[in-house]
Amino acid sequence: MARHEGQADFVNYAAALHEKFPLQLEGRPEPKIREGALCLNDPATAQVCLAVFQVSRDLSLLTGSSDLRAPVLVKEP
Repeated sequence: MARHEGQADFVNYAAALHEKFPLQLEGRPEPKIREGALCLNDPATAQVCLAVFQVSRDLSLLTGSSDLRAPVLVKEP
């Protein structure tokens, strides 16, 4: 996915995700992720797979024509 999106490695891909989809938190007393992308493992040490958790209130940001989009599994009826 990183190469497909034009990034040389996972570190650059993670930086691009952070720039395009910064974490936005809301709520008190414990803030929750409202939107954004978060790497679940360390991009600097990942060799084969980088796990990314992405949250959005707008489904088109997850499935649309964005340059950096996460794959989404959709269950057919």
